[in-house]
Amino acid sequence: TTTTTTKNSTEQQQQQQQEMSPSKFSSQESRRSKISSSDCVIQITGFHDKSAKDEIINCIQNLGLILSDGSDFDSNSTHIIVPNNKVRTLKTFAAALNHKWVVTQEWIKDSIKKGYLVSENNYGFLFKGEPYKQLRVAFSPDFQKKSPDLVKTVIYVVQTHGGGKIIDSITDSDWIVVSSDSQLTSSNQIYFDDLIGMIPHSYPISLQERNSPHKRIALDFSDSSTFSDSFEMSQINKK
Repeated sequence: TTTTTTKNSTEQQQQQQQEMSPSKFSSQESRRSKISSSDCVIQITGFHDKSAKDEIINCIQNLGLILSDGSDFDSNSTHIIVPNNKVRTLKTFAAALNHKWVVTQEWIKDSIKKGYLVSENNYGFLFKGEPYKQLRVAFSPDFQKKSPDLVKTVIYVVQTHGGGKIIDSITDSDWIVVSSDSQLTSSNQIYFDDLIGMIPHSYPISLQERNSPHKRIALDFSDSSTFSDSFEMSQINKK
């Protein structure tokens, strides 16, 4: 089977490298966050240890920050806090695509130690890219049949938060999401991992690691109810 990538994959990788470069994030770090405590709205995600979660919540409250504790992404949030830079959840996807800070818990802990919100630059990333904007994405029949949860994930990142559109027509699409064993042969087909991999994982990590082709992405859906009622195949545009 020939390894499949998006058309113009080289250009897309170069664009992602530019979007993930330090110049695309906040400028040279300063001691303090540019966001005031009164304007800071926090969500947390990916915490499975109750004691660790409770500790972070206490830190947030002690700093006088607003905690948004809903299970879905809050568009009013300014920061999403994760336990470590390996965590990927629906909230981190949505935060990245909505240009919100995604930071590790060390940001809050070090802010407690300093007594003020420290600069986020050493703790996470603020993505400026729009990898799905105005793109039309379709699903191959085999992908829809075999991976219904992944279909919902693609709808969530591409259409709900990414500025793209999910359509029925394969021939009219910019990308076709296919399963790894798909028999479809098209110059614009793409694997799920490559599509989702356009959303940054964490920063700073090596671009080589981030851009490794077909590396299985570990997704954590445990703290989100996003897919309970919100996503049906009716959300796919017919045009």
